[in-house]
This record gives sequence, structure tokens and C-alpha cells, in this order.
Amino acid sequence: SANAAGSLTGYMHGFEFGAAENGVSFGRWVTSDGQEHFTAQHALTLSELNTGPRISPIVISEIMHTPSNNLGADVTDLEFIELQNNSEERIPLFDVSYPENTWRLRNGVQYDFPPNTRVDVGERILIVRFDPVNQPEVLSRFREHYQIENSTSIYGPYSGKLNNSGDEVVLKKPDAPQTDPDQNIGKVPYVTFDAVFYGVGTPWPESVVGSGESIQRISLGQFGSEPANWLSAEPTPGARNYRGNMYFTEINTVGDRVVLTFELSEGKDCILQYSDDIGSGEWISLKVIQGTGTPDELEVTDDSSQGEKNRFYRLLQESDE
Repeated sequence: SANAAGSLTGYMHGFEFGAAENGVSFGRWVTSDGQEHFTAQHALTLSELNTGPRISPIVISEIMHTPSNNLGADVTDLEFIELQNNSEERIPLFDVSYPENTWRLRNGVQYDFPPNTRVDVGERILIVRFDPVNQPEVLSRFREHYQIENSTSIYGPYSGKLNNSGDEVVLKKPDAPQTDPDQNIGKVPYVTFDAVFYGVGTPWPESVVGSGESIQRISLGQFGSEPANWLSAEPTPGARNYRGNMYFTEINTVGDRVVLTFELSEGKDCILQYSDDIGSGEWISLKVIQGTGTPDELEVTDDSSQGEKNRFYRLLQESDE
């Protein structure tokens, strides 16, 4: 941009994006912190409202970027990234037509999965900075420190280091190699399937250095870089993320309605609220939920959403202020 005299002001606005699968478009998505993202969409919506981010069958579910103490020679031996299969199918982390082309992690860390790696339905796997094969003593201490079962697969080492003050973790999947003679013959496009651009402190959960807490994804079916979809808690590598006494288990859009499923782990009364502008601090009560004194899974339909794409929800105990 320029001022009236034609002098450049230094302002510019734009986006970078990488490869896309055939038939998949990128669409603008604004997270609760006001950040704009261009992400792969559920469907093509030319001249219509965007459908929202497409969610990968394999998602980044937990990140330990600020370990609490030393484990052997290097404190970063306690770092980890957890991935989970959130689909109904066993997922190969490689191109079945070109098995040598495997999924990878990029940006904050760099790691290429070994050939023939598959992740079962619901399975959680861990990627670490040390070598689980050639450093068995470190692996043993790592499992003992976090109480990780032997059935949990651990991969590594990744290069790089997770930044304690914020970083990017990007999961990429190989697409079919380009074979057009006019293009780069044999070049393999890598498509971003999931990404977390995390920060530390508001609006992201506070992971205080020395606390030993990880950041954990609340809903696997929601956008990865949404700060409101993460919490800071005691690490749970290879196991179900910490949820607290009240938590959403699933949020689905059905036409113009939103169907919310959640659990009250202690059966307490609570209030379900929503906001269409989380920055304003205005929350509207949708429903008062009566607890039964025992853990319950409940479902509530929000018929007032009318296709709102950036509606946010929260649960409060009635005594909360």
C-alpha cells in the first residue's frame, strides 16, 4: 500500500500455501485469536460459504515442547509429538503406489516416517528427538518417566528442537509424483494434512518452563491451530488426553445445526454457552445441563447457529464466575 503521495507505507497482506490434492481447494479460516489461515477445505464451494478446514485422518494430538527435567544427557530427550488415528480405517503413512514416499513432519522439526508404517484405528504413536533403536537406555527411561506402555510405538529421531516460546509442527503426506514432461519429472508434491502453529500464553494454554505440562488437543475433529482447542495438562503420551471434569467429545455440523456431545465426568450441573465473537467476551447461555451425580455423556443440538462458521462453545459449572 502507499499514501496519497505515492510513498510505500510498508503494509502488505498475503498468504503462502503449498501443494494441494487434485480437486481440493484452499479456503480462508479465522481462528479465535484473529489469525487468518488458508487451509484445505471439506468441499469446493465456489460462490458459497466455505465449508471449513478439512481434518486429516491422522492428527497431531499432543505436543511436549517444554520438558521439566533432564533425562540423561539432554533435556530435549523428554520432548515428544503424539499423533493419533482419528479415522475408522488403518492408515498407511506412505503412498501405497510408491512405498518409498512416506509421510513426514516439517517446520519446527524434521522427520520422515520409515517405509511400511501403518497406524491402526484409534492408535497413538510418538515421535521423539532421540533414537529409540540405537539408544535403548534412553528409550527405557523415557517410557518409565511417562509410564508409557510397551505397546505404544515410538519413532525417531527427529532433527530440530521444539521451541519453548512457540513453533510450527506440520504433518505432510506425499501425493502422486508429477509425470508431466513439462513439469519437474519425478518431483513428489507433499500436501499438508495437519498443522499446529502453537504459542505460549494467552490465547494459547500456558506451559510454564519447569511445569512438565504438555499441550493437548481437546477435539481431534477440530482445526489444529485453533488455540481454544488446546489445553495444558499433565502429559499423557500414548494415552487419552486429559479432559478435566467437563469436556466436549464431539462437535458436528448437520446442515444449519450444530450437534455437541460432551461428558460430565462428575455429573455436575453446568451451563452450555456460545459466542459468535470470542474477542468481545460476550457469551450467551444455550442450555442449563442438570447432572445426575454419575458420569454422563450428553448431546445437545444448537438450532440457532444458522450455519455460523466461527461459533465457539464452552461449558461452565453453575458456580463458575
